[in-house]
Amino acid sequence: MDTCIRAEACSFFNKKMTSMTKMVESYKKRYCFSDKSACARNRVFDKILQGFSPADDEMMTRIEREMKHLYPDDTTRAETIIGWLVKY
Repeated sequence: MDTCIRAEACSFFNKKMTSMTKMVESYKKRYCFSDKSACARNRVFDKILQGFSPADDEMMTRIEREMKHLYPDDTTRAETIIGWLVKY
């Protein structure tokens, strides 16, 4: 089992999905406690930890806005966000 270290603190579950208990349990089981590499949110965070970051403050604001709406299974949006990051 590949448990995500962000599982308990993930803002997606703790802020956005507070009223959808069944859906949260399903997502957490699949993306947090089984295969964290499949989680779109985790992919973005991993890129940032590898030294990638937004090119400027405007792009940072855009990424923060997109992350608020990024579901764990939204790989298309994650790849778009990752495309906005640059290696420094």
